[in-house]
Amino acid sequence: MKVPWLWIGGGLTLGIACLAYWVAQSQICVWSGSPPLGCITRWDYFLQSPPNEIGDSLAGFAGALAFVWLISTVGLQSQELAAQRLELRETRFEVGAQRVANEKMAEALSSQASVEERRLQYETEARYDLLADEVAEMLRLLLLSFKGHEEEWHVKANRALGSGPATWKFVSRGEANTPTRVFLAQQVEHLSWIETRLQAASARDLIQTKPHQEDRYDRLVAALDRIISISEDGSEACRERIKGWQIEEYRRLVERMMSNEKLWHTRMKTEVLQ
Repeated sequence: MKVPWLWIGGGLTLGIACLAYWVAQSQICVWSGSPPLGCITRWDYFLQSPPNEIGDSLAGFAGALAFVWLISTVGLQSQELAAQRLELRETRFEVGAQRVANEKMAEALSSQASVEERRLQYETEARYDLLADEVAEMLRLLLLSFKGHEEEWHVKANRALGSGPATWKFVSRGEANTPTRVFLAQQVEHLSWIETRLQAASARDLIQTKPHQEDRYDRLVAALDRIISISEDGSEACRERIKGWQIEEYRRLVERMMSNEKLWHTRMKTEVLQ
């Protein structure tokens, strides 16, 4: 409850003033025998008093006023301090509530950002999964385009190798409707097989004719590298699928074959096959 200290101080001041007025108007009578010699008001007596008595009277009056307003001032300051404490308490409460609201908002934004990040990651992985399928299909078609346009290795018969004259091609035969996984597994098995036999034939100087390293082989390597790079950004399922295609193994076989200069004639240009 708020105490009206200003009104209390003003009321006490007015009371002291009324009391002083009443005292000033009261009379002082001088008794010297009977009847008295005469009566005068205390105000007149005050005006006729010596200076020290006037100062003492004024000091008493001023002291009373000072005490009243000292009490009023202390009361006012106490109320102001109480109001400040209440305001600080309310401010702390509001700050706490705001902090809780900010934390909840931050959690909501973080959750929303996490959901958005997962959505973008899912969309990115889905695009790379689709791109991997498209590039793998292009690789299969590229390998199928070698049929009928590819030069061959012709190897003489050799008893030590236990084989007669042979003709080998870089790409294994495959049907157009063969699934990509099966088709690429056939290519890995085929290339590994002819690599071993070509190295043995090359060591015995049994290779009669050798193909040229045409540009289509470079396109094959580029397609393999593209699939490998896509697998790094695709989904886990995409990586497992590409791993099942044995792309990295096929890439190593192709690189070893192309780096063996004994198996090839000098490089020549070829036209792009559709």
